[in-house]
Parts: sequence; structure tokens; C-alpha cells
Amino acid sequence: MNILILGGAGLIGYNLAEVYINKGYNVLVIDNLSSGWKYNYKLLKCDKIIYDAREDISKYVEWSDIVVNCAELLGVEEYVNNADVYLSNNLMVVFNILANIRRYSNKRYVMFSSSAVRRLYFNKANAINIYGLEKQIVELVGSKLKKEGYDIIIIRPNNVVGVGQNMILRSVFPSFARAVLNKNCLPVYGDGRQKRIFVDVEVFSKCVANIIINGSPGIYDVKGDKSIEVLELAKLFISIGGKITGYTPEIKHVIPKMWLKNKREELKILDEFSKLVNVKLRYDLSNLIEKFLLYAKRSMNEWKLG
Repeated sequence: MNILILGGAGLIGYNLAEVYINKGYNVLVIDNLSSGWKYNYKLLKCDKIIYDAREDISKYVEWSDIVVNCAELLGVEEYVNNADVYLSNNLMVVFNILANIRRYSNKRYVMFSSSAVRRLYFNKANAINIYGLEKQIVELVGSKLKKEGYDIIIIRPNNVVGVGQNMILRSVFPSFARAVLNKNCLPVYGDGRQKRIFVDVEVFSKCVANIIINGSPGIYDVKGDKSIEVLELAKLFISIGGKITGYTPEIKHVIPKMWLKNKREELKILDEFSKLVNVKLRYDLSNLIEKFLLYAKRSMNEWKLG
């Protein structure tokens, strides 16, 4: 089986590629390395091309049996602050794939959404988070295509973290890891009582790799089996990180430039064509944090963040 992974140097793309390579599938990775990590790209023992997924990918789609799109710029805060760049990049990739779906209708196509589609986030200006809306577009288009008979799977990940992650992002795990390893204060937004559901990328990728091969068309909401307050997560990072660095940093409560109020409303996805499948994955959070910190320590120089 031939599997094409767009964005295979990123966190999810890289880990999915590793799963399929180890299972003996023919894997082709395409990545322009704009946000994926060059080190991930070098590690991949499969066919790979440095190429922009917004360009003509038809010959690669024709070769494949399954097309997996991980070629997206990520990071909610980064997305909102650079909406024009992020939105145009991500939708151009999606539209490029849509053109190939019509041309090569006998393939399975996999697209990634986000847990952000389940909520509307409001800032002080009462503006809707454009990141969640883009992902809603992906789900609505995917549902329509499934109704037309195309083989579409949409994966809705929830805070996937772990080895292979972009350490430049301002999201929780990279931010906490950088603070611990650089012996700085850990930045916690507000009182830190907001809850997050994380999942280890290794556990996530094994599950999703199986869904992609064996699952029925539809939308799969894949997340960890536990939630944790950000403040408690920070304390875990301090405790586990102290054993690695010999230093105990403090917590600093901050107000972000783009403050997201805790006002959330359900987005009613018009998903009359696809059954939503909820998947909860078990993992060891403390083990994940320790593994992530050790990975971050090794990779700080690669990211030039030391």
C-alpha cells in the first residue's frame, strides 16, 4: 500500500510516517519545512521530497492509495495573530487536495480538523477564533464529499504533544519545557484553572494509523482519557523538570495579548452525513512530561533555543 503524507516533518505527520514505515508500507513524505522540523525530516527512512503542498501534487496523489494531509501551519495564538498567512496557506492546501479528489476518486483522503471546532472562542472584541472556523470548513466540506461517495476520513485531534514537536510554538508543552530547561518562570495564563486534555503523540499516532487503514469514512474525535488544570500541569513540569535540571523554577501568572475568555458555545457542525466517532486514549501524563522534557533538552540546540 502506498501512503502519501503531506507535511510529514511535523509532529503528527512524522509520527504517522514512523508507524507506517515500521509496518512495511510504502511511504512518501512531502514537506516544505516551513514549520516542520528538519531533524524529523532527516530521521525519516522513506522516500521524501522537499516540496510545497500548495503546488501541483497530482503525480504524487496518482501514485498513492491513501493521501494524508498534515501540511498545515499550527498554533492557535500564532494563527489568530497571523490569520491572513495561516488561513491562506492552510486553505490553499485543502483546495489543492479537493481538486485531486475529483480527479482521483478511487483514493482514501485523510484531513485533520481540531477540537477547536466544538467551541467558539471570544476575545475582548467579541471576535470569533478564525482557527476553529477554518477547521469547521474542513469538516463541512469533508462531510459533503462523503455524501457524494468519496472515501473521506477526518481526524479531530485534541492537544497532541510529544517527541517531534515544534519547540518554537507558544502552546503549553513547548512553553513550559523551554521555561524549565532555561530556568525561567513558567508562564500560566490567568489563574491557571482552565482545563486541557492532552494526548501522547506516540499513542495517538498508533491509533490514528489504524483508523486511516481500517476505519470507515467519517469524523473521528481522538483525545486523551484525562483532563488537567494548566496550573497543575505547570507544577508537574516543575517537579519532573527539577530532577533533570536540578533547579526549581517559579510560576508566573500572565495575561496574554490575545486573552481568550472562558466563554464557550457549541458549534453545531452540520454533519448529517458523517457519524462522529469518539476515541479516548490512555496514557501516562507524568511519563509523557518526562519524555517530552528529555526530547526538548536534546533538541534545544537544533531549534536554536538554548
